[in-house]
Amino acid sequence: MEALQRFARRRRRAVRRVVIRDAVPPDARALYELSLPFVEGGELLARPPSYFEAHLAEFRLIEVDGRVSGCVGMHRYRDTAELYNVCVARGHHRLGLGRRLIVDALARAAAQGYGEVFLLSAVAADWFARFGFSAMHIADLPPGRACAMVPGRGSVAMRCALRNRAAQPRRLPSRPHGAWAA
Repeated sequence: MEALQRFARRRRRAVRRVVIRDAVPPDARALYELSLPFVEGGELLARPPSYFEAHLAEFRLIEVDGRVSGCVGMHRYRDTAELYNVCVARGHHRLGLGRRLIVDALARAAAQGYGEVFLLSAVAADWFARFGFSAMHIADLPPGRACAMVPGRGSVAMRCALRNRAAQPRRLPSRPHGAWAA
């Protein structure tokens, strides 16, 4: 009987529904609050709530059972796009949500005609490399972007080519347990 009760408890906590969608105005506060622990940990740059309100159209989010559990921003430049503010709620790590967000963002950028995307990461360069990102020179960033980098943060500029991603999504290798977190 005890094993059956444990099984029932696990089933109630199981993820029932995962949705990736564009952010809408009521999501701005949730995006801000989702980012706060990562700002405090030095993993993301601090952005006020008004930033999320003003740039809401740049964000995609992932919901787990109706709750915002992760997000990614995509700022568009003339010939490229920047992924930023990539995060997944601490209680939802190791569920593949970060991977889903990045794969979705890369597919959307490719479908919009971008040949590559870039990002700046101070702590997750190895994780992003799993998606095809590789180091790039800061001089190759869009005009004005390198000037806006936060000095002393230690961010690495990385790019990912998007050839053929719109036509055929790339399958990622499975990750060994405990090798990296989303």
